[in-house]
Amino acid sequence: MDFLKSFHKLFITLILLVLSSPSHAHEFWIEPIQPSAKAKTKITAHLRVGQDFNGEALYYLPRNFQKLLLTDALGTRKVVRVIGDFPVFDQAVKAQGLQILTHLSTPTKITYKTDKKFKQFLTNTGLDWVYKAHIKAGFPLTDFSETFIRYAKALVNRGIPSGNDKKIGLPFEIISQQNPYQLKLTDDKGFLKVQLLWQNKPFANAQMSIFEKPAQNKSTTDSSGQQDYQDSTLIKLRTDENGFLQVPVKANKSYMLNAVQMTRDTSDSGAIWQSHWASLTFTILP
Repeated sequence: MDFLKSFHKLFITLILLVLSSPSHAHEFWIEPIQPSAKAKTKITAHLRVGQDFNGEALYYLPRNFQKLLLTDALGTRKVVRVIGDFPVFDQAVKAQGLQILTHLSTPTKITYKTDKKFKQFLTNTGLDWVYKAHIKAGFPLTDFSETFIRYAKALVNRGIPSGNDKKIGLPFEIISQQNPYQLKLTDDKGFLKVQLLWQNKPFANAQMSIFEKPAQNKSTTDSSGQQDYQDSTLIKLRTDENGFLQVPVKANKSYMLNAVQMTRDTSDSGAIWQSHWASLTFTILP
């Protein structure tokens, strides 16, 4: 019987290795099951990959993770998980107030058969300069590779709202300048100020995609990972000369902010480019 259980777990794990690799050219974010709750309510959240703020929930696979962190009023600590854990975040609350969930992925390599999808991806993310540089350098337009890394954060509240987002130290990071669970709105509308950092410096004139969808404070999902499709809206804005952006927000909405940076891949992967994806999710309460 123990052998059968072990074999079943191994079989499921092998399937997860195939199904749970984050896709390129799709947004990647942390989605809390309850964005705000009582002080002792466990913090659970899925990692999702998809489009239009709707996507597939992923399992914990160590090969896909460099860092998994939780930051609260007591500081930052590692989130310890084992292969196959689902949802990825499932943590007891140690201090009430703002909880910052953070994920840093390992690099993943993809190969483009032609330049069509590469060019489309660059246009969608405001990185047209990369295609021009690619052509100017004489790089191939077929069978060329890119690696990508994900940097995801989510802001969650437990108990009485308190505390603020802070710089975690990711190479590419979105930092909220206000606690979204303390935000004062006028007529259920307002702005949340954020800053985008690249290598610890303000990232000016960078495109940021802002996705909005209805909020449900048990999320649109449960621990099974199933998610009801919800229509979302998207606007694209650019940061100012100091990397700041005023994000328009509404009461009872959830948001996912996404930005992409591109650099040359200097590793021994054989890829030409490396893309860096930063995301930040949070909810504005009713």
